[in-house]
Amino acid sequence: MVSSTWMEPALDGLWRALPSLFPLLELLGPLEYDEALGWTFQNGVERPDWNRWLFYASRIHDLIIDDTQPRGSGNSVINPEALIHLRTGYSKWGGVALVPNIQKLSVSYNNAATISTTLLFIDTPLKTLDLILKTSAPSAFAATRRVMASMTSMSTDLKLESFSFQCWEDRGHALEFDNSLATFICSQPSISSMLLVLGINTPMIGQVVQAISALKAFALVFPLDPTSDEIETVFSLLLDHRPSVEDLAFNSGWVGGVAARSPIPMPQSLLEFRRPNSLRLPWIDLTQLDQAMIAAFGGALRQMDS
Repeated sequence: MVSSTWMEPALDGLWRALPSLFPLLELLGPLEYDEALGWTFQNGVERPDWNRWLFYASRIHDLIIDDTQPRGSGNSVINPEALIHLRTGYSKWGGVALVPNIQKLSVSYNNAATISTTLLFIDTPLKTLDLILKTSAPSAFAATRRVMASMTSMSTDLKLESFSFQCWEDRGHALEFDNSLATFICSQPSISSMLLVLGINTPMIGQVVQAISALKAFALVFPLDPTSDEIETVFSLLLDHRPSVEDLAFNSGWVGGVAARSPIPMPQSLLEFRRPNSLRLPWIDLTQLDQAMIAAFGGALRQMDS
């Protein structure tokens, strides 16, 4: 018999970060895999033990949902109806959130159903949200837009501190999608750290950096090479609206995480920043720097506060 003095801290440590939904779902019964729908409960969830669920789920602070891994790895597509039934039953029982103390949620997905079920795990304690879209399927983009709209409606309760969205694939309806993404980000002015991997859209980026007053760390990656004018515009927008940003990282020309970039000249507006603790700009083409630009860059570094 284990003393409760040791059991509670041990359980907290064991359940604090979950790399998969499976340990939670298996609390309610054995799972089986349907090739068309994904993982579901063998015998349904007619009489779930919510006290048992909450005993463990309330300890989770960090959760990963990933449908892009092989089925045998334990992370795969979960039948969304199974989760919807869970949420309905849990709400009737008196629960509010399936994971009530979640602080960080990371979702990697190919399947529209996966991103749709993300909303079941978003609640007011959430501070970090990472979304990685790994498909160009229109259904996944449409589902992501709906999720963004739903999260925007939660903006009075949801106060994110860190947000990342990564999309390495071709985005079909980019403008419509970017507008929904920008609207959500602008509803979260408390974000202090942000990573975006998406096609160049300088109006959208300008809208975002203007709205996020707390922004201190900003990383931007373009899967396709932008022009030097587009890069200059991005830096100018940052300089106009967030000159005190402390951590800047920009990269371009990456496809599937493999560098294939073309060198880009150093943006002139970069020389006017004063506050960065960290600058990561691996795409700058040093061979295109003349003596005057090198001298200007050195002078700018000396004038920075840190």
